[in-house]
Amino acid sequence: DFLTDEDMKGWIYKGPIVTPTQINEMLAAERERCAKLAQEISDGYYEQRETAGSDAERIYADERMCAASECSQAIRNLGAAS
Repeated sequence: DFLTDEDMKGWIYKGPIVTPTQINEMLAAERERCAKLAQEISDGYYEQRETAGSDAERIYADERMCAASECSQAIRNLGAAS
């Protein structure tokens, strides 16, 4: 089921060839963008926590702040696993 050289005679490939290193770099950059976004969400909840008018609002913001921060860290740790 493979094409032979004869089968591909006259074919021209016009496109980029992405190396494994380039793929890893792209994935690392995407993970970092995701981690930064999760951290920004955490920071937003920190602001809400600081201006909360009640304990319930503070707890709500605090739980979400911690969860988003944990997501950010987990996303960054994905690179160590690969």
